[in-house]
Amino acid sequence: MIFSRGAQKMPRMKKLLILLMYFLPLYPAYVYIKNFLYDWKILLPQKVGVKIVGVGNLSFGGSGKTPSVIAVAKYYLACGVKVGILSRGYGRYASDDVLVKSHSWQEVGDEPLLIKNKLPEATVFVSSNKKRGAKKLTDFGVDLIVVDDAFQHRALHRDINILMLNDLSKNKQKIAPYGNLREPLSSAKRASWGLKTSPLGFNFGIKEFLIEQKVTGFFNPKTMSIVPKQDFLKNKGGLNFEILTSIGSPEKFESTVREMKINFIKSNIYADHHRFKSKDIDDVNGSLDKSTQGLLCTEKDLIRLEEFLGQLKVPVFSVCQEYILSDSVKEELKKLII
Repeated sequence: MIFSRGAQKMPRMKKLLILLMYFLPLYPAYVYIKNFLYDWKILLPQKVGVKIVGVGNLSFGGSGKTPSVIAVAKYYLACGVKVGILSRGYGRYASDDVLVKSHSWQEVGDEPLLIKNKLPEATVFVSSNKKRGAKKLTDFGVDLIVVDDAFQHRALHRDINILMLNDLSKNKQKIAPYGNLREPLSSAKRASWGLKTSPLGFNFGIKEFLIEQKVTGFFNPKTMSIVPKQDFLKNKGGLNFEILTSIGSPEKFESTVREMKINFIKSNIYADHHRFKSKDIDDVNGSLDKSTQGLLCTEKDLIRLEEFLGQLKVPVFSVCQEYILSDSVKEELKKLII
């Protein structure tokens, strides 16, 4: 069962969307003109002196870009490569370029902070300008840069251009505002290859690899420890949980929870990168089912919920996940460093 907080604001949002519909047709024109200029080499992507791997997608919403960035960067780090990771830092309050260290999500964004927490040995940099950010990363002495959400940013050259693939229903196969695409399906041909987390019922016309999505455990912020998956399911799997999340594809997270046979009563869903406030937490507390014994969220959600943990009436656990690269994907990535 889905319990969506966003439903309360739909009337206002609907008015805004109707107003934007008069202007959004300019977006497809912009995309087609930009792609024409790069396809015909009137504009050329810029190199910055190191190898670059881009990870992106065609559609709006979550498609697993960030965990894929982490998996790719983790592979290169294991090969002894000095890796830089470039992110826009969406949802942060600031707009400055930042070398991520001991920052808050408000300063750098939730995704760069998650990446840095997962890969402390990587050089993580946040910039709203991909070219400028890549150039600055080279100043820090990295050998290779992995760029998050890179597919549409054609001004920056990429040696490997990875496209995250997800199923597209018929009504989502058009470019916005008429569908859910950031650019037309024909743009998939620019990808070196694609990654998918499950078999697709849609053919993108490019080489595709399956990536394994694995739950490794559950993080308990109260004890600051990760409980192994099997231990958690054995001791707490029979409890009643609710989901609290604000990610691009909450249905995928729900599916992950269902596959572990965890009993979740309902989902509290907010917009992607939502900035939680005390009122949101009061709303969650006020709507908790009487039988609810805990809340489940993603690792990205927990970053933005951390300051409110003491305000929530029930314990919160984040589901720790990682993407496992196949040998075939590793062989493709290895070509850059041979």
